Amino acid sequence: MHLLKTVVFAGVLTATLLGVGLKPLNARDLGLTPNQVYNIWTNINKALLVFAKQQSRFATFQPQFNSLKVSKFSNKKPIDVLARVEEFSKKFHAFTGRKDFLPGEGLLTKEVVFQHRENNAVVTPSVVYLSSANLLVKFVSEIEKQIGPNDLISPFFANREFSAKEPSDVFGLVDLADRRMDLLIKGLR
Repeated sequence: MHLLKTVVFAGVLTATLLGVGLKPLNARDLGLTPNQVYNIWTNINKALLVFAKQQSRFATFQPQFNSLKVSKFSNKKPIDVLARVEEFSKKFHAFTGRKDFLPGEGLLTKEVVFQHRENNAVVTPSVVYLSSANLLVKFVSEIEKQIGPNDLISPFFANREFSAKEPSDVFGLVDLADRRMDLLIKGLR
C-alpha cells in the first residue's frame, strides 16, 4: 500500500511538472504551501544521506555528514528559499558533471522556473516547489545509477504530512542539503 501511495505521488508530481511547463507560473499559483516544499527537501536530504552512504570515497566524511543538523533561520521569504535552491542546484550540477541540463532546466524550462528575474514575478511556494521537485527527480536519477536493480527509489518520493511550516523552515532544510553537498564536493578532491 505504501509503495502504491508513493507511485501515485510520483505520478501526480510528474503530471504537475509537465502540466505547468507551458504556462507562465505568475499566471496562477498552484496553491502549494511551504509544507509541501518542506516535504521535497526532506526527501532530498534523505537521498543525500543514502547516496553518501553508498559511496566508499565518502567514508571519511560520513560521521560529519550524518551529524549535520538543520540550522534555524527567521524572516525568510519564498524568494530567499528559491535563491538558496539555485545555489544548491549549481553545486549539484557541478558535482554530477552533467552538461545535459542547467539549473532550472529539464522537465521545466529555464524560462518558466526562473522567470521571476525577467518579469519581476512574485515567487510563491509553488515556484519553489516546482524547482525543488525538479531537483529531486534529477538527484534520484543519479542515485538510480548507483543502486542495485532490486533497490527501490520510492522512499525518495515519500509524501509526508507537515503542518505550520514557514519559508524559514524550508530554507533551513535547503541549507542543510547545501552543506551536505559541500562535503560531497570536498570528498571528490
